[in-house]
Amino acid sequence: MISPHEEQPLNLGFAFGQVAEDGGDFPALISDGLVISYAQLWHLVRVLAARMQERGIGQDSLVALNTTSMPLSLGVLLATALLGARFVEAGQILAQSGVLQPTHFLRSPEVRGSDRVQFEVIEDSWLARPGEDPDPARFPGYADPDAPWMYLHTSGSTGAPKYIALSQRMVHGRTMAVAPDFPRGAVTFATLFGVTSRPFYARALGALLHLGAIVEGTDPAFWRQAGVNLVFASPAQLARFLEINPIAPRIARVEVSGAALSDEHARLFSQHFVEVIDVYGASETSKSFANRVDVSPEGEVTRTGQKLDSSVEIVTDNGLPCAPGQIGAVRVRNPYMTQGYIAHPEASARLFRDGWFHPGDIAVWGARGELTVMGRDDDMINLGGQKVMGLVVDFLLTTVPGIKDAVCFKNPKPGAANELLAFAVFDGTVEVGRATVEAMDVCKRRLGVVLAPRNIRPITEVPRDAAGRPLRAVCQQLLLERYLAHD
Repeated sequence: MISPHEEQPLNLGFAFGQVAEDGGDFPALISDGLVISYAQLWHLVRVLAARMQERGIGQDSLVALNTTSMPLSLGVLLATALLGARFVEAGQILAQSGVLQPTHFLRSPEVRGSDRVQFEVIEDSWLARPGEDPDPARFPGYADPDAPWMYLHTSGSTGAPKYIALSQRMVHGRTMAVAPDFPRGAVTFATLFGVTSRPFYARALGALLHLGAIVEGTDPAFWRQAGVNLVFASPAQLARFLEINPIAPRIARVEVSGAALSDEHARLFSQHFVEVIDVYGASETSKSFANRVDVSPEGEVTRTGQKLDSSVEIVTDNGLPCAPGQIGAVRVRNPYMTQGYIAHPEASARLFRDGWFHPGDIAVWGARGELTVMGRDDDMINLGGQKVMGLVVDFLLTTVPGIKDAVCFKNPKPGAANELLAFAVFDGTVEVGRATVEAMDVCKRRLGVVLAPRNIRPITEVPRDAAGRPLRAVCQQLLLERYLAHD
C-alpha cells in the first residue's frame, strides 16, 4: 500500500509525519514544564486536521489563525497541509489589505477575537477524545503541489506590506535548502520571532523536517538547560534582548536577519555567541546569502561571504555584473522564489523581471566575498548623471554640531533642477541658519557643489521605516505638500 507521503512527496504535513514516525520520543517542542515529542506533535497535527475537516475545511478553504501558542501555530499550519487547505496569519495587515478572504478564522483562547469576523476558538474539547488516532490516509492533501498554500505578507521594505503565495512545492524547496543549518537530530533552537511570523515558520519547518528541537520562551537560563545551540532573531530584537538578558557561557551560533548588522551589534553579539551569521533574504526568496561575522580581540569586525543555493548578483544599470568594490543593485533568483504579489501588478512587474527578484537593495561585494548592503535603491540618487549615496549625505549632515538627524532627497517639485534637498533635525543648541550654512559647506567640500544639498529645511523627526531606514519618498511628498500649500 502506498503511503500518503509517497503519493504526495512535496506535502509538508505528510513529510513531517514521516519524520515523526522515525523520531518517536525525540523532543520536537520544549517549553518550561512541557516537552512535546515528535510522536505527540504528529498526533496533535492529525487531531487538529480531523477537527478542521469536521468543520468543512478542505482544499477550497483559507484558514486564518491568531495564536501565541507554538504547538497550535505549527499544528494548524501542518494540518492545513494535510487537508490541502490554505493558511494565513490573522492580524491587522490581513484586515487592512483586503486582498484575501479567509473562509475560516481560528484562534486560541488566550488571544482576543474581533468585532469584524467570527473566530472559532480552539478549545480543549477539540483534543479531548480518548483513544483517537486519526489515520493520515483520511486526509486528501493538496490538489496541486503548485497551488497556493501559505500566504505571507512582506516586511514592507519594497513599499507597503504585500501578500505573496507560496505553494507546498516552494516551501518544500525552501525547507530542503536550509537542511545544512539543521544536521539531523543535532540542533536545538530558540527564537525571538513571533510564532506566526514568516521567519519563525521558515526556521521551524526546517528544524522539524530534520529532527531538530524548538525551544519556546526567552529565558537564557532555560535555554542553557534545554541545550539551545542556535538562536534566530533580528539585530534590533537581539540587541534589546541582550541589554537585560546577558548570555553566559556563549551559545554556539546566532543567525540574525531582517536588517543590516552594524559593527557595534556584531561586537555585542560576539560576546554572547561563538559564531555570528548575518543572513540576507526576503519573504519573496527566502534565505539567499550569508556573511560569517568575526570579531578580533581588538574589536575589529570582518565579514566573509557564504554562498548558498540562490543566485545573488550585484549589477549595474545595464544589468552587467559588478566587480568587487563596485556599487550596484542586488538581484536574486532560485527555484522556490515567488513570482509576484497578490493584487499588486505594478509592483510585481517592477520587482520581478527576467526571472530575477529585484529587492531594491544597493550593495557591494567585498574582498572576502561578503555582501554589504549600502542602502535602498532610493538611497542612490541620480542628479543629471552624477550619482550619490543618500546615506553618505545624511551622515555628513549629522557631523555638524547641532544637527542630530538628517535625510536628503531629490527635489520633487515640477520642473525643478536636478538638485538635492534635505531635512534636518536641530537639537536647539545652535542657531539654525548658521548650522545650515555649515552643513552645506561640509557637503560641498567632501562631495562637490553638484552633489551637495541646495537647501536644508528643519523638521521635527526624520520619517523612517520599522528598520530605521529613511523614507525619502515620504520626505518628497512632505515637501510637495508644503509647496502646494503656498503655491
